Amino acid sequence: VGVFSLDGIVRFYRPNEKGLGSLSATNLTYSDISLEAPVKRIQTIMADLKHKKIDYLKIDIEGAEHGVIQDMLFSGIEPDQLGVEFDMPTPPWVVEKTIRGLLLAGYEIVAIWGLNCLFAKTDVIDSARG
Repeated sequence: VGVFSLDGIVRFYRPNEKGLGSLSATNLTYSDISLEAPVKRIQTIMADLKHKKIDYLKIDIEGAEHGVIQDMLFSGIEPDQLGVEFDMPTPPWVVEKTIRGLLLAGYEIVAIWGLNCLFAKTDVIDSARG
């Protein structure tokens, strides 16, 4: 099952060039080749697994990260730490909006490497510092 901002079936697009990347529900490479697959919201997956909390969540979902993060925060799901790969091409204001949302939810940026960011809740950082 894929992770997405809704429960249902979503069309995933294959990269135009072989070996270029993974399937993308946002069609990052403007491909005509696709398939449909089931997806679930993080909230639904947590309920299915009877999880109440997430300590660390890594999101590398080929352009769908913005909707998933928005849905996650709207649902009150705030992992202690969140690793996100921001896939391109995405307009910079979309990335900025997502990062602002995380900062407003009490996250701090801990590390950045390339298109990857590690966020941690401020209270988790404070308790680690002692």
